[in-house]
Parts: sequence; C-alpha cells; structure tokens
Amino acid sequence: MVNILHISDIHFPSEHMVVTERELKQGIVNFLDNTDDENIYLLISGDITFQGKPQGYKEATLFFKEVIEKSKGKIDPKNILLCPGNHDIVEGSNFELFDKFSYTLRGDSNFSYNNGPSYVIKRMENALFLGINSVYHLDHQFGFVNIEELGEKLKSMSINEGVRRIAFTHHHLVNQFQRDTSSIRNASQLISLLDHYGFETIFHGHQHTNSNLILGKSQMFTIGVSTPGFEMQGYTNGINYYKINQEGLESNRYVYSRDNESGGLLGSFKVLDSKYYTR
Repeated sequence: MVNILHISDIHFPSEHMVVTERELKQGIVNFLDNTDDENIYLLISGDITFQGKPQGYKEATLFFKEVIEKSKGKIDPKNILLCPGNHDIVEGSNFELFDKFSYTLRGDSNFSYNNGPSYVIKRMENALFLGINSVYHLDHQFGFVNIEELGEKLKSMSINEGVRRIAFTHHHLVNQFQRDTSSIRNASQLISLLDHYGFETIFHGHQHTNSNLILGKSQMFTIGVSTPGFEMQGYTNGINYYKINQEGLESNRYVYSRDNESGGLLGSFKVLDSKYYTR
C-alpha cells in the first residue's frame, strides 16, 4: 500500500489565504492525527509561493516543518515529494529558492530542479515516483514538458514488475475552463510516453480545483487537487489523500470547514467524497 497526502497551490505568503495559516496547519495536523496509516508520502505539487515572492518560501518552510514535526513520525522528511509550479519561478534565480525550500524540508538535494534535468526520479522499495517540471521552459503562461529528455531517461531505466509507477507534475493535462490556455501544451505526448512505460497515476495541481480523469490505453488515473487555502470564489478549499494498492486507487477528497469539530477543536478537514478506481 502506498499512502499519499496531496497538497498543491498553497500560495504563501498567508495574506492571500481565505483561512489563517494557523487554522490550515492545525487542520492538516488533525487529519494526520485521525489516520492510523504510517509511512505517509507528502506530495507538494507546486505553487509554494505567489508570483515568485521569496517571502512565500520562508513562510512555507516554517509551515511544513511544523506539520512534519507534529505528524509524530507519520511523514518522514525523505518521503516528501515536490515539483515546482509557475508561481515558484523567482526572477533572476529561476528555481534556486524552490530547491532551497526542498532541501530544508527533506535534508537532501534529491528534489532539485534548478540546474539539473526537468524531472526527478525517486525509487522506493514498492514504488517509483516521477516528478516532472512542467515549467522548466520558464514561461508562466502554460505548462510544457521536455518529452525528449524524459523519454531518453525512461528508455534507459529498468523497473521491476509490480512496482507502483506514480508520476506528478504541476500543470493539468486537460482544461476544465473554456478560456484556460495554461494546460500542458504537449500533454498528448506525455500521456503516450507515461502510458508506454506503465505509469498508473498522474497527480497535479494548478487549476485550484479537483478533477478526475482516466487516460491512456492502460487507463491511467489522472487526478487534480484543489488549493487548501487560496481564495477561489465558488470552489471549496481542500486536500486529497490517496491509497494505492495492487487492485487500484482510492482517492479521498477533503475540504476545510471552520465549523467541523475534531478532537474537541473547531476547524478541520472533513471528507467530501471518495472514489475507487480499479483495473
């Protein structure tokens, strides 16, 4: 079983949030307290900050370090998965501050995107995680993937049968809104490539809304998560929690509610719905 807590588009500084930083932090900690799962992966799929503001990285670092400390060992820093978003590009330094943020949380440089390739691969005993930088081209307006570079890497790899193959990126692959032009421009090529190498999931953020699609010949689960605290009029703020096993994927959507009680305290995430995808 692979358990993943998915958070995206948190957009620090906290002045842009519809809930306070304290409320959001406590809501995530309450969620972790209320699950019996251990060895949880924390996936942060970009837009740590807002419009590349360095102050956002400082706030986000303190925020996530406290969440990890209060997880009581359920989130090992080495199990944090990251990729940058379009708001994480800092003028004059590209992804340098993002890499510093990643290093501070994980304690290593495994998820660095500034001077290396446009992807990161993390091998675990029962899973292979592929982080894809959909803003490697440094354009804030749309997503794009270096298909040639990624294809050469996947071609050279040997992946054992039965290993869960999980990809994640910032931008969505299919538009939800009529005037949206920000999706990954070469999404069709990306789907074909990941499909060919047996990836079963693609997680993403960017749209600040949830989406659930099944793509490719192998029926890849493609799931987008909403923003946990950034203002989106008419949409709910939340996080996702996934359970992946041999049979398929369970996707649980949580929304933040100030009047939801947990452990005697008001304000926490509550489950909105659960979807089961089987092969």
